[in-house]
Amino acid sequence: MAIFGLGVDIVKVSRVADVFTRYGERFLRKYLHPEEIVRFKAYRQCDDGYHFLASRWAAKESVQKAVSTSRLFYPEIVIKRGDRGQPLLVFEGEVAETIKRLNISKAHVALSHDTDYAMAQVILERL
Repeated sequence: MAIFGLGVDIVKVSRVADVFTRYGERFLRKYLHPEEIVRFKAYRQCDDGYHFLASRWAAKESVQKAVSTSRLFYPEIVIKRGDRGQPLLVFEGEVAETIKRLNISKAHVALSHDTDYAMAQVILERL
């Protein structure tokens, strides 16, 4: 396998919180998969929602940078949890077709956040 692309993004959590405060549900529908919206609302109950939202934003931006092609539809990029709680990238719809067309066989994502910032790194491998 060879590395196809690498993407990294860092975002200030308060910036994402401000955007959500301004646009609310419209923002969620534009950037998150329906499953992620449900998870965000659950995390928001325990004050960790903006870190969740910021880390998803960073991950999707990182995928976009790693793919380096036309603009991807962010709700079709889903960050799920694996068996051990690790983040997993799942692609749906047109994004999945793009990934297949580019012969990308594996996607890796790492997420991290602290009080002020969230970051993500994505590595895409090709056959």
